[in-house]
Amino acid sequence: MIAECLAYYRERGEDPGYQGPFEQRYCDDFARFQGGGYADAVATGTVAVYVALAALGLSRGAEVICSPITDPGTLSAIILNGLVPRLADSSPSSFNMGVEEFRARITPEVKGVVIVHSLGRPAEIEAIVACAAVHGIRVVEDCSQAHGARVDGRPVGTFGDIAAFSTMYRKAHITGASEGWCSAATRVFITGRLPTPIAASHAGSKALMTGTLPASCFRPSICIRMSCPAQSV
Repeated sequence: MIAECLAYYRERGEDPGYQGPFEQRYCDDFARFQGGGYADAVATGTVAVYVALAALGLSRGAEVICSPITDPGTLSAIILNGLVPRLADSSPSSFNMGVEEFRARITPEVKGVVIVHSLGRPAEIEAIVACAAVHGIRVVEDCSQAHGARVDGRPVGTFGDIAAFSTMYRKAHITGASEGWCSAATRVFITGRLPTPIAASHAGSKALMTGTLPASCFRPSICIRMSCPAQSV
C-alpha cells in the first residue's frame, strides 16, 4: 500500500498531503468497521476528543465528568474547550469509571462526560449513557485504547453522542506516531492525518462524530473548515 501511494504521487509530481484517495479509502474502511457513518481526518487523538467536545456546543465553564485513568490529552481537550474537568473514581477492580461513580459526581453544572474505555476493556457504557440521558448530560466515548471492543456485539463508540479514537503507536490499532478519531449515535466520522506517505495511504487520526458538526474546527496551529456538510444516518 505504501508503494502504491508513493507511485501515485510520484506520477503526478506531488508530495503526499491531506485528503486524497488513500486517506479517503482508509476513512471509508474505518467507517464500515464501526458499522456505517462518515469519516474525515484530524491530527491526533487529543484533537479527536477536542473536536468531539467542541461539536457538542457546551457552554463555556460547564463541568465535564472524566474517567480517572486516561491520557493527559483527554483532560487537555476539556480544558482547551473552556470546560472544567470533574474527575470521577474508577469502579472496584477496574480502571474504568462505573455508573455509580459517575452518578456520584453529577452536579447541576455538569453538562458532559468523557467515558474512557481503558486498556481495551469497555466501561459500563450502557448504564452510564442511560443515567446521563436522565440528567441531560452529553456523552463522549474515548475509545483511544479500545478499537474493536464490543458490548453485546455492539462496538464501543456507538453508544454515546460522539466517540474519539487514537491510532498512535501504543494503541490497539496503529497508524503512526500520533493520530486520533471521534463518533456518535447518528454517526458522522472525523479522522486524523499525517503529512507522510503512510498517512496518505492508510494512516492518520480518525475521529468519528455523530450529530451536527460546527462549520469549522481547529487543528494545532491551523484553522480548517470542514470539507463536507454534517450528515446523519
